[in-house]
Amino acid sequence: MKDFNVKKFSIYLVGAVLLVALVWAGVFWWNNLRGVGPAIKPPSENIAEIIKENNKEPGENETNFPLEIADNFEID
Repeated sequence: MKDFNVKKFSIYLVGAVLLVALVWAGVFWWNNLRGVGPAIKPPSENIAEIIKENNKEPGENETNFPLEIADNFEID
């Protein structure tokens, strides 16, 4: 019968645990944190200037076609 090598077994066990933890962290990141970048990074431009440039009068139509709403259309 071969001798049981505790040192080799513990190294394999630690490696397996680290591999499982790394895979779990990757799955967690993929499922929960994938799109969080834009929410935590500062904007590339001054947001106040962007809002000021894009601030239009309500109801102003800047499209190239007329906007039509159906006669029975309601918002509750």
